[in-house]
Amino acid sequence: MPSMLTPYTSLGTVALLACFSAPIALAAPASEEHQLLTLVLRQLDAIDHLSSASTNAVIDTQARYTFDYARLSADLDLIRQGISGYLTPSRAQPRHPPELTGHYTRSGQIQP
Repeated sequence: MPSMLTPYTSLGTVALLACFSAPIALAAPASEEHQLLTLVLRQLDAIDHLSSASTNAVIDTQARYTFDYARLSADLDLIRQGISGYLTPSRAQPRHPPELTGHYTRSGQIQP
């Protein structure tokens, strides 16, 4: 016996398949984003490790400017906290993250 599918039946089948596949399609970018942000966290850890190693390096006391590794480390911690908070939110309310300093050059005096 020939198939008795009408245009509406096939359209309904397509719509039903689209409804079931939509959550899968929407979950893929979030999973990819989670993987990318986890990679960013690992890279921040590597940068922080290199920065910590550079902190122990000999600093030229006669240099006019030196790099402020402590401030860089503090900003990296803020970025890491923000990404970790996004990946594993502890609450639903929006928060206001602190601003990064962005100034990594010290002149003469050591500042906190």
